[in-house]
Amino acid sequence: SRHYLALAIAPRELLDGASNNDNSLANTPENVAGVLGIDIELLGRARAREALAAHYYHPNEHALATSELGFLTIWTRKEAIVKAHGIGLRISLKSLNTATDIVDHSQLGRWQCNSFSLQEHSHEIAVLSLSWPATRKP
Repeated sequence: SRHYLALAIAPRELLDGASNNDNSLANTPENVAGVLGIDIELLGRARAREALAAHYYHPNEHALATSELGFLTIWTRKEAIVKAHGIGLRISLKSLNTATDIVDHSQLGRWQCNSFSLQEHSHEIAVLSLSWPATRKP
């Protein structure tokens, strides 16, 4: 994102996901185990947040997207999941509810998301989100 670069490396055992459905797009071990999705977005860029949220955000995400930080947290989580899965934009981003750290999706399966606010000189400058296959429901 502009002049910022993010690289994430994690132990394989953390990233070994398990499928929770039989859909071929789901996060089955044979097609996504060991993957990690990452996205970073800088704060302070002009964005049409309301229009983007109306078009791409799940209804449960709207309350979190009222600030720029909240908006970018949701956006980077969506990006991290679709990058990790490899499906890209072949699904509606509106169907992907990233309002919680565990994301269940009928086509993509179950994903863990973690987001971080990056700071420079005590000021928030970016949001970084990571995603990987979550384990089965207990």
